[in-house]
Amino acid sequence: MAGVFTHLAWPLLVLVLCSWRIIAAAQAQPRTDPVEAAALNTILGRWGKTASPEWNISGELCSGVASDLSNWDDYPNLNPFIKCDCKYNNGTLCHINKLRVTKLDVVGPIPSELQNLTYLEDLGISYCNFSGELPDELGNMTSLKQLRASDNEFTGKIPDYFGRMTNLVDVDLSFNSITGQVPQSILNLGMLEFLFLGNNSLTGNLPDVISPSLKTIIRISRFSRLAKLRKEDFRHICPDFTPTVRNGIPKRGNRTGVIAGVLIGSLVLGLATFFGIFIVVKKRRAMAQQKEELYNLVGRPDVFSNVELKLATDNFSSKNILGEGGYGPVYKGKLPDGRVIAVKQLSQSSHQGKSQFITEVTTISSVQHKNLVKLHGFCIDNNAPLLVYEYLENGSLDQALFRDNNLNLDWAMRFEIILGIARGITYLHEESNVRIVHRDIKASNVLLDTDLTPKISDFGLAKLYDEKQTHVSTRIAGTFGYLAPEYAMRGRLTEKVDIFAFGVVMLETVAGRSNTNNSLMESEIYLFEWAWDLYEKEQPLGIVDPSLMEYDKDEALRVIRVALLCTQGSPHQRPPMSKVVAMLTGEVEVAEVVTKPSYITEWQLRDGNRSYVTTSYSGSTTHEFNSKDEIKPFT
Repeated sequence: MAGVFTHLAWPLLVLVLCSWRIIAAAQAQPRTDPVEAAALNTILGRWGKTASPEWNISGELCSGVASDLSNWDDYPNLNPFIKCDCKYNNGTLCHINKLRVTKLDVVGPIPSELQNLTYLEDLGISYCNFSGELPDELGNMTSLKQLRASDNEFTGKIPDYFGRMTNLVDVDLSFNSITGQVPQSILNLGMLEFLFLGNNSLTGNLPDVISPSLKTIIRISRFSRLAKLRKEDFRHICPDFTPTVRNGIPKRGNRTGVIAGVLIGSLVLGLATFFGIFIVVKKRRAMAQQKEELYNLVGRPDVFSNVELKLATDNFSSKNILGEGGYGPVYKGKLPDGRVIAVKQLSQSSHQGKSQFITEVTTISSVQHKNLVKLHGFCIDNNAPLLVYEYLENGSLDQALFRDNNLNLDWAMRFEIILGIARGITYLHEESNVRIVHRDIKASNVLLDTDLTPKISDFGLAKLYDEKQTHVSTRIAGTFGYLAPEYAMRGRLTEKVDIFAFGVVMLETVAGRSNTNNSLMESEIYLFEWAWDLYEKEQPLGIVDPSLMEYDKDEALRVIRVALLCTQGSPHQRPPMSKVVAMLTGEVEVAEVVTKPSYITEWQLRDGNRSYVTTSYSGSTTHEFNSKDEIKPFT
């Protein structure tokens, strides 16, 4: 009996010891101060926000990136965001010491619960539309070192309690509606180095006594009142000065020429300086305006830091390059949350590309559809802006059709891809809040996800248009082989330009080849000419990809006939995209195609060499030219 007891006791003892260790480990895991946790959750609830799972793991606020040693400036897209100090009570208690909330578009005063975050050292609440006076509760946060509360609607005077916040180093209250004089108490703070009060309605002069630690004061009130400079305002005065001229009466002489030269030189120098400053200011304003437009987009894409994207792409390693485009490379990357991304980098030397970057971000942020590529965000930290897209592992349609790969698209897959592209273009033309002409529909700008769902990419050339306008005259941009004749020759832009290009893509998808291929026999080099030749001979299915062992002949014939309608020479003869979808699905009969476009005859007469090969990912294109391929916008 004793042996049995001993035999059972040992496993029980081991189980108890293991349980004790697990409980002890759980108890040892640092916890957020409950008062601070309740205060922050209440504040976020009032703003209609929730804590990010990157710093709130399983309901514990001070976890993940909030409690590690990383720099919080490396996570600009986390908003709201906190950092914690977990050294208290032998590493079992965390206090929130940093809080950042920006551009939340909230209205009203600062929540009173903020006063419970007494360990805060860094508080950033800029661009949030807060209003009212700076609350008295703010004065209880005596641990604060940095306070950034610019670009709100705060009113009233600067409170005297700032004099009790002796740890303040950096204060930014600029771009509010604060009135009154700058209190002496804030200028006496022994550790304060930077004080930004510009663009308020402050009055009076600065106090006479200013803390010696203060390095910078910016106090321009609506640019109408400037602080007066006095001798006491200058830190460095040179008391000793050795004259370099002699006493006495200067010699007489004709100094008119010298004076005139000095005056003219000074005038020229002054004008040059003025224009130089004017140009620099103008450029900076334009850049700031572009950034502001990007930050306030309807779609609210994430703003990534360059550091984040460097980490995601292994410092933009060449082994992660997915493709090399006309405006820069595209890299594969992985974010800390596990998302795999495609990072499109804009070349620093591409001036045209910079405007396309703005166009692409603003356009794709305003539209969402299952057949449009998803933009996760962007980065404008440096001179090479970056676009962050969802990663689509099956690459582009031209890669799947024209090059050796493992996809082996059968007819059913190809038909669904054609239908998906058609629905995406229909959304751009007829269903989105803004009407968009893509201007660069082609096989290399159609990406395929895991399920081979097609997604239209590269909106760098996209153009908004008004349904009431018959056309827009614009500079030509796009790719040879996909350009509608009225656009290529006269620059007349309508949505029918995209419909023409889609017709080309349909023929390429059916035939499994690009629209120009010099390696084929002469009669088959140009896909258009070959398709029409076979159509007139009543052999339209002759263009079907020979690698397709089985296919639906009725569907294939329907696609070919719709493609020939979409590529008619006159834009008025091309059907709208909604009708194209209806014809492809069989809801509407396909009209008989009887007119061979005149431009085919012209090409046959010219017999020009228009061959090209393109490869791409997410709209970036690399080229191997036999003749000019990409048409860049004329400037």
